[in-house]
Amino acid sequence: MLSNPTGLSDPPFYELVVKISDFGLSRVLSEGSLASTACGTPYYMAPEVVLNQKYDSKADIWSLGMIIYECLTNSLPLLKEDIKDPVQLIHFYQTKAKINLEMPENVAKGLSDIIIKKHGADIEHQNTDGTTCLMNASYENNIDFGLSRACRHTVGLTALLRSNNENVRDHFYTTNDQEQQNAAKHGYIIEGQMGFIRISPCSRCTGLLPLYRMYAASVYDHFYTTKYDEMQNSLKIYKLEGTMGYCMAEPGCGLVPLYRFWSLSNNDHFYTIIEEEKNQVQQNTDYCYEGIECYVWQSNSVKGC
Repeated sequence: MLSNPTGLSDPPFYELVVKISDFGLSRVLSEGSLASTACGTPYYMAPEVVLNQKYDSKADIWSLGMIIYECLTNSLPLLKEDIKDPVQLIHFYQTKAKINLEMPENVAKGLSDIIIKKHGADIEHQNTDGTTCLMNASYENNIDFGLSRACRHTVGLTALLRSNNENVRDHFYTTNDQEQQNAAKHGYIIEGQMGFIRISPCSRCTGLLPLYRMYAASVYDHFYTTKYDEMQNSLKIYKLEGTMGYCMAEPGCGLVPLYRFWSLSNNDHFYTIIEEEKNQVQQNTDYCYEGIECYVWQSNSVKGC
């Protein structure tokens, strides 16, 4: 179901919001666990569910692909196989036959490739061993469905502000102007902004990552990470101060990489979006380059996407 929050009679498709409803037959599966309950609408159910085999959350991706195919073609592929009831459906999957998929010519090739790869292969390889996540496949193949992986919704973006205290050798980042001003009273020098991040989640944006802020008083170091496991492991030394906001996991229109450095001698984490500064730090300091932490918005107004 699509919701139109703009109020326009013909809104841009990227302004539409997907609403999921009807969780009457839903359950929560913990990571690594399998279910065996056969429930759902047969035509949309993954083969392992129909065949009463154990399955995990990947079975939902199969169903999602079926729904996308139906939206594109106004038909279900299994109807073309002359399958009229669940008994015939079970027999069909037991034969390990291939589903005959025909995609309309006006469908983007990337989307066609994913649906066919996901649902047109031998049924034997569509179980939990071989199911490829639809969204991951789009990232792996660098497929653009008309929407950039960068969230186009710039409402709620705020500047990521950087300060530095040479006395304690600590770089400090915040999205709060007042907090930055207070830090300046304790020896921190304001150095500018390092792009923009989202201060709260956005239901219309996929690929968002929380940016955790950590602080260790013993070494006077503020530390920032988007990795949950790294945040948990650092709690041995650092204290979690909260979530700074949200950045993006993948590159896209309007986004720039947030480069991360670490200095063992200074006990200091350092982040920058400036390519020239990144190169200078690598060449002229003892900071070790640790890679791209995430992607942040270059401005609070994404244009030309």
